[in-house]
Amino acid sequence: MGGDYFERHEPPPGLEALAVGVQTVAEDEDRRARLLARVAALAALLLSATGIYWYVARPGVVSYTVGGWLVLPGYGVVLSRLHQRVPDRIEWLLAVALAIGGACAYLAWPSADWWYFGLLLLLPLAALIGLSIARSGAEPEPWFGGFQDGPWGPP
Repeated sequence: MGGDYFERHEPPPGLEALAVGVQTVAEDEDRRARLLARVAALAALLLSATGIYWYVARPGVVSYTVGGWLVLPGYGVVLSRLHQRVPDRIEWLLAVALAIGGACAYLAWPSADWWYFGLLLLLPLAALIGLSIARSGAEPEPWFGGFQDGPWGPP
């Protein structure tokens, strides 16, 4: 009934201009959001490069700790972009291969660098496991602290 009016008559004046104005505002906000996301991703990658360089140039406790925190945002950006583009089976295959490869590389060539980067190679697998648990919708059993009952009752 309401659609018949616009099929038979011209739209009211100003309605087209309003629709174009709303669309233009939405496109501007979308462009700003994409630009902000790109700038944030670039900043995260630069922080990661700084953390990696600092640790490789001067391995130590401080460079390991601070460099590790600097690496995480860029690592997250790379993993999220790959997660959007790579099929699930290939993601799991690569994550398992990276986790095993990082551990084997550290065992074959034990050094401070492999200790640092070997731990980072476990993150994709841990992230995929976390995502699969979140997607499954499984609710964890509530635990309110304190001692848990053993298999034969409370202690």
